[in-house]
Amino acid sequence: SAVRTRAVTEIGSSADESLFLDFAGIEAATGSFLREAVLGLRDSALLGSRNLSVVVANPSELVAEELGELLSRMRDVVLCCRLDADETPTDPFLVGVLEDAQRRTLAAVLKAGATDAATLAGLPRQDGDPDKIGATGWNNRLASLAAKGILRETRRGRTKTYCLTVEGLTLG
Repeated sequence: SAVRTRAVTEIGSSADESLFLDFAGIEAATGSFLREAVLGLRDSALLGSRNLSVVVANPSELVAEELGELLSRMRDVVLCCRLDADETPTDPFLVGVLEDAQRRTLAAVLKAGATDAATLAGLPRQDGDPDKIGATGWNNRLASLAAKGILRETRRGRTKTYCLTVEGLTLG
């Protein structure tokens, strides 16, 4: 809670950025710490109406494992990556549970690149979708992935365009 409060205070009204929580040098973290520091911060950024993506950087194997167990119980997912020496994000990967509809939506974004709901609604039905999805359905799915920090939202007038928060993400 103290970490989240301090981070929210330091972030202030920042918008349209990515916040990398660098776990380099941290060998282990408890589930309760990760819930408060990572998920709590992500949810605070969302509640504050910021377009701020919270990304876990450089998690050790133990931190990623603990985070994965927490997220599996919560049926949630977090974007992780490595930061190189220049603090450029590389090697993005997801930890946790990506629901089927979210997976299909992310696959559509990966295929289309930066896209919007209307463009996706104009595409043929996706494999696994029971019915063709309209623009509102796609918008809800895209917004859900943006709320998790996986996608970034850019607004131009009434249109919201979505792209990957960290380039290079793949579905494995």
